Amino acid sequence: MNQGEMVERLAWEFNLPKAECRRILKFFLEEMKKDLMVGERVYFRGFGSFEKVKREEREVRHPGTGEMMTIPEHFTVKFNPSEELEEMVDQEG
Repeated sequence: MNQGEMVERLAWEFNLPKAECRRILKFFLEEMKKDLMVGERVYFRGFGSFEKVKREEREVRHPGTGEMMTIPEHFTVKFNPSEELEEMVDQEG
């Protein structure tokens, strides 16, 4: 699912104009980004949590050339699914 498809689903489910759903979704995502930027953990019960984590500098091999290169330390976002979500995804069909 992409952002446009989510807007479609929200509009259909709540009988709202797509423009309003787009604005709500954009607000929601921006608020998540703001919290993650300052190091806040974003948690949704039954779904999972997002948190900002620091990746240390490391040496890796370039897959195309085989040459060793350094990836500098940086921050990224880690997602931890809830037990409920993991169980749902683990079910067949």
